[in-house]
Amino acid sequence: MDRAPTARIQVPAQAAPGFTVSWEGTAHGELFDWRLDGFDVQVRQDDGDWQSWQTRTSARSARFTQAQSGHRYTFRVRAWQKGGDTGNRSLPGVWEVSEAVQVG
Repeated sequence: MDRAPTARIQVPAQAAPGFTVSWEGTAHGELFDWRLDGFDVQVRQDDGDWQSWQTRTSARSARFTQAQSGHRYTFRVRAWQKGGDTGNRSLPGVWEVSEAVQVG
């Protein structure tokens, strides 16, 4: 049985404005030759709504430069995987949420 891809995200516990967020993922599947097909990364400031930051990116990290002092930022990532025998079919994974980053 094929399973959705998994992802992990890493952020610093505290940071100055402008810090690096990193993520990685694993494709899963038994029936097809699954491979990673990008990542979606979202961010929210304090308790606000989730906003897309990186969409279907192949990158494994990026510098977050929109941070403002005195605010808390939380990130989440999900991986996408694509099977070699499935044509254009792409399967998203579940969101993995980071710990909050306090920008000071």
